[in-house]
Amino acid sequence: MLRTTLGRITVFTTLVVFLCISVFFVAAWSVHDAVYFEPELRVGVFDTTAVSASSFFVFDVETGTEVASKNSTEQHPIASVTKLLTAALFYNDADLAATTSITWSDVAAEGEAGKLTAGDVYAYRELLFPLLLESSNDAAAVLLRVEPGLLEKMNGYVQSLGLAHTSFSDTSGLSAGNQSNAYELSILARTLYQHDPHIFDITKLTQFIGAHTGWVNNNPLVHQEGYAGGKHGFTFEANRTNVSFFTETLPTGQERVFGYILLRSEDIVADIGHLRYQVQQNVRFE
Repeated sequence: MLRTTLGRITVFTTLVVFLCISVFFVAAWSVHDAVYFEPELRVGVFDTTAVSASSFFVFDVETGTEVASKNSTEQHPIASVTKLLTAALFYNDADLAATTSITWSDVAAEGEAGKLTAGDVYAYRELLFPLLLESSNDAAAVLLRVEPGLLEKMNGYVQSLGLAHTSFSDTSGLSAGNQSNAYELSILARTLYQHDPHIFDITKLTQFIGAHTGWVNNNPLVHQEGYAGGKHGFTFEANRTNVSFFTETLPTGQERVFGYILLRSEDIVADIGHLRYQVQQNVRFE
């Protein structure tokens, strides 16, 4: 009788211990999953048929993950998107407190944007505002004059990033020799956005008043909600080009920054509108 009772107690104890151990491991595994779970970017089906750009690339800035693209390795002229790199490398290497007098050769550059006048004296740092806000080709000419090695630095910089299909022939983007593709521009833009955020801070300004004049941001995207900086451009060879960043609210509730690259667009505002809508509707982070 006693032996039977003890046997039953032993079996019961074993079952209880086994059950406790099982519960422990299940709980531990759940805690492990909760601690080490890494959400992923999940992309649904994009409808990009209404996008006029010959080439585009949309990506998540934090991870660099591609969200949507079309002909992203086709090489095209990039126009004034060039000025983002011009500004970043000039800012990093030049003596920004130094000054220069605007020359007649500076203002001989194509276009009148920037309102620079021969004889006016500007601090180097102040020239970044007409360059980025009004896309002044005159300002780009001044930066190259005072920093003659700037163009060489720009080409060396993209080579250091492994961008074999990106090159520059001038600091303004007027030259059709300033070439890249949407994919490589995404790498360049993401790198600048992460390491030179001050450049994009300038591009978010609606205006800036300087010592001689003021400049108004002529980017058609600057007043849109979520705009986090960028640059657009236009030449006949390039058509309309764009690098821009927007903070988007996803269907899962998170806010993330996305980059939008357009080359040979017929309508930047419409194209960005279409792509942003698709991101807001079809991208999840879970």
